[in-house]
Amino acid sequence: MSTNKKALRADALLFIVAIVWGTGFIVVKDTLHDISPLFLLAIRFTLSTIILSVIFYRKIKLLKMTDLKAGFIIGFCLFGGYALQTVGLKYTSPSNSGFLTATNVVIVPFIVWLIYREPPKINVFIASFLTLMGIGLISLNISLSIGLGDFLTILGAVFFASHVVSVGKYTKKIDAVVLTFSQFLFASVLFILSAFTLETVPTTINSKVTYSILYQVVIITIIGYLIQNYAQKHTSSSHTSIILSMEALFAMILDVVFLNGALSYRMIGGGALILIAVLIIELNYFDNTNKI
Repeated sequence: MSTNKKALRADALLFIVAIVWGTGFIVVKDTLHDISPLFLLAIRFTLSTIILSVIFYRKIKLLKMTDLKAGFIIGFCLFGGYALQTVGLKYTSPSNSGFLTATNVVIVPFIVWLIYREPPKINVFIASFLTLMGIGLISLNISLSIGLGDFLTILGAVFFASHVVSVGKYTKKIDAVVLTFSQFLFASVLFILSAFTLETVPTTINSKVTYSILYQVVIITIIGYLIQNYAQKHTSSSHTSIILSMEALFAMILDVVFLNGALSYRMIGGGALILIAVLIIELNYFDNTNKI
């Protein structure tokens, strides 16, 4: 398969991940009414780790020290991103959370620039700027201030940006299943430690939370990250972050449809700008050898 065809297939897979992750904001927001954020994440990533270890035992038993090192770095970024995003989601809407998480698309090119000493292409700067404008339209209130939930979500976006760049660095060398398992392993340990330190242990988990956790584990976490780690072998970190930012659009749509979220002209305008940014990247992206 040619490089361009592999890149296009990777784009399609990442687009599917963006749709799946867009549903995650709605599912998690609803679940947080019944369970605290860190315990939800601890259960989610622990179960994901166990399931992966059972299904892919033959691959995982061959883990090397380099795989564990990569897993620790990526897992730490994953932990920081999800911890801040999920706690922030208690204090903001799924729409805001989705679009503010998408600010990682602006951060990724600059982290890559810092690491590789190679500036992004001009279309990446343009797309990042349009995305930032779109996010501003979505999240800033009349006084141009940002609430606690939005602030935590933006901090989480920095970790998610670091996660995308870290995956881009290691996925070319490490099997996608091994990389997914190792990052889940370390993230789950960090979530367990932080949950027992900072939160009260839940005494009961109702059936609604159980079904929600199963969806988050199987669909959003295991399948979502396996696809991302595979697809990112054939595309760049900046390109990945642009496509995955589409999750914000799906989060907004689902928020309006299922949670009666408010839909304003500003939200529509912001979403349109992010969509234009994605198209700019897609229409200009043909050089798959670029690091960024």
